Amino acid sequence: RLIMEHTCDKIDAENADYNGITNRSFRYGYGRVNAHRAALAAQDSLANGGLAWPDAPSDVGVIGATLSWIASDKTSDFLVVSAQRDFDFIPEDGVCYHADQPECEAADISALPTDVSALLVGCTEGTDCAEGTQQSVAFERPLFGRLFFSLYSRNAIGQYSFGVPIDSEAGTSGGETGDEPIRPPAVSISATPLRGVSPLTVSFNGNAVGELEIDGNRTEWNFDVVVDDETLADATTPESSHTYIVAPGETRKFTARLKMFDVVGNEGSASVQIRVSGPAQDSATGEFATADVSIGVVAAGSIDPQCASSVCGKSPFGILFRVDTSESNVALSVQSVVWDLGDGTTSSSQSVSHTYINESDIPFVLPVTATISFITSSGATVPRSVTRLITVLPGAAVVDPEDPNLPGTEVFGDGGVATPCGIITIMPLLGCFGGLFWLRRRGA
Repeated sequence: RLIMEHTCDKIDAENADYNGITNRSFRYGYGRVNAHRAALAAQDSLANGGLAWPDAPSDVGVIGATLSWIASDKTSDFLVVSAQRDFDFIPEDGVCYHADQPECEAADISALPTDVSALLVGCTEGTDCAEGTQQSVAFERPLFGRLFFSLYSRNAIGQYSFGVPIDSEAGTSGGETGDEPIRPPAVSISATPLRGVSPLTVSFNGNAVGELEIDGNRTEWNFDVVVDDETLADATTPESSHTYIVAPGETRKFTARLKMFDVVGNEGSASVQIRVSGPAQDSATGEFATADVSIGVVAAGSIDPQCASSVCGKSPFGILFRVDTSESNVALSVQSVVWDLGDGTTSSSQSVSHTYINESDIPFVLPVTATISFITSSGATVPRSVTRLITVLPGAAVVDPEDPNLPGTEVFGDGGVATPCGIITIMPLLGCFGGLFWLRRRGA
């Protein structure tokens, strides 16, 4: 992400109001992705220990006469500059602006903008600029007017982050005049479907754009669901899903809310309504009202201590899915099943086996959904949708045909051999295209 941000080409630089500190345009983000420059920068990072541009400081604020912030990853030192006027300044990589910067000689110092001076060079005394450490610097308020600041992270090879502008009186600033705070992020929600029959699984996708970078670690969903007077655990990632359940004969509207933040804590929010109807009840027998339908699994593959889910395993993770019904449903017969296996794979078999591959370094939690059409004893066709979450831990990227712990080589349950219907490689496709798409959505 940082490599793509720092290698973008500006779009309509004359008219798009790129901020002179953050380098962002509210209209175009950092500009158009330049894949060639990004690839060259990524190649360069292989020769310097994996270093690329650092992230800007986060949680920046002014309390009294003290400027404070949290250090970002791979930061060697900070450059904090100030002036009694609004100013533009984006430091040039590899250039020294103060003799106290590491490996900088007095003869090599470049000038800061007119009337702009360095307030801090390095780290807060007693800290080492490590990620997550609290940093601060005191300043003296002028007798008249106010101060404007800008903060930059710098890594061990002299690459600077884009800046975070601060107004000592109004908090974050960065407009042309500095008289107004930065606008909060503009947040939007995409939800599919917006209505349906219980249990209804809705896929949510949040997006935000702002004058400052969006903080990907701060996302708050509220799915408007309360059980036993307590709100259910909400999601904290922009992409999520939730299954809404309503009793037969009832219809409810749920309001899903999303908050997203920029790197200095400015908050934006949005909401969307979901309409859910209770499942139909067969007028002759009422048998579907007592239906107990679930997704049964037989999971092969290695179980890992990291697993917090009952359906969890290490890549390559093979699973046999089936539809399970309780004894109360003996009068119901399954007409058809449509599977969504959570990674883009679908199937129409009544049971299906699948192998998940996770080549990343983080676990994936995927919703598996079965949409079942039942025929009741009176001949009515009734749909039912159920969802179950699975967790795929990072692991091997290649399926070993000799491995007895994967579908295709193990005998399941009734003695039938389950053969994989497909092997989908979640990464690097998700990491590459998903990363580009997420940046694009955020205005980068």
